[in-house]
Amino acid sequence: MRQFITNLSLLLVALVLAILFFPIGVLVTILNAIREGSVSKIAGYLSKSLLSISLSLDTMGNTICRDLLNGWLRKQPGYEFGNYTETISRVLGKNEQTGTLTDAGRGLANLLNFIDKGHTERAAND
Repeated sequence: MRQFITNLSLLLVALVLAILFFPIGVLVTILNAIREGSVSKIAGYLSKSLLSISLSLDTMGNTICRDLLNGWLRKQPGYEFGNYTETISRVLGKNEQTGTLTDAGRGLANLLNFIDKGHTERAAND
């Protein structure tokens, strides 16, 4: 029980810090990009930041939504969602390779691949 209380406390602190600092962090990133000068440098700087944020949210979603994603996007005995070091895209790609995506899983994979051709295949093979 003590470990549960400790972990819950750490989660609450992390959430409060995220709410306070994420908006400031985004603003500082934008200001740093503007300070870099040229439009191409600004776009490159922001592009790298957006990718980092996307990957962080993706791995976090894979962890937090483990049970939901396993029940909704994956057929048994497919590759499981929930590993905090993996993205949802990677797990979708792994399940694409083994034919263990549900209709909803294929739909999400198709959307990602429409936005970024070969996205889930590359993610599965990284």
